[in-house]
Amino acid sequence: RETISSITREDLLAFRDRYFTGKNLVAAVVSGMPHAEALALVSRRFSALPAGEDPPPLRLAKTERDALIEGALGKPQGAIAAGAVFGPVSRDDRPALALVAALLNERLTRELREREGLAYAVGASLEAVGEAAVFSLGMGTAPEKLPQARAGIRREIEAVRAARPGAE
Repeated sequence: RETISSITREDLLAFRDRYFTGKNLVAAVVSGMPHAEALALVSRRFSALPAGEDPPPLRLAKTERDALIEGALGKPQGAIAAGAVFGPVSRDDRPALALVAALLNERLTRELREREGLAYAVGASLEAVGEAAVFSLGMGTAPEKLPQARAGIRREIEAVRAARPGAE
């Protein structure tokens, strides 16, 4: 309440004018209408927006070292969150990030969740952000399974890293 009460109407209007611009807009259209019609409809609907400024390029610092942060959730469950920033990643290599993320997700789900029963939820992503790549992973498990889950995550990441795709 204290934080929200410090925001004025003028603050909101200034934010709206900076944020709701053509260069900050991404529109996804799912429709059966012809492409040209859909594009014209979107153009008419959003043409009143000011163009706005180009967003500044996102610069993320590379992850330099491991850090373990632990805390109590106050619940009968455990969670693991991991992440790293690395790169730079060329445009040609970006599709590979999606493939590696899919392979890692499949392995984490099959091995840690289904086979070993270590996770009730698990997922990982690799995506390009600016010139860098960002890896993130999340897993929910029982508190007593956290050490085993950490070891399993490291094992599966290593397995994906060491895998060499075959012709098929």
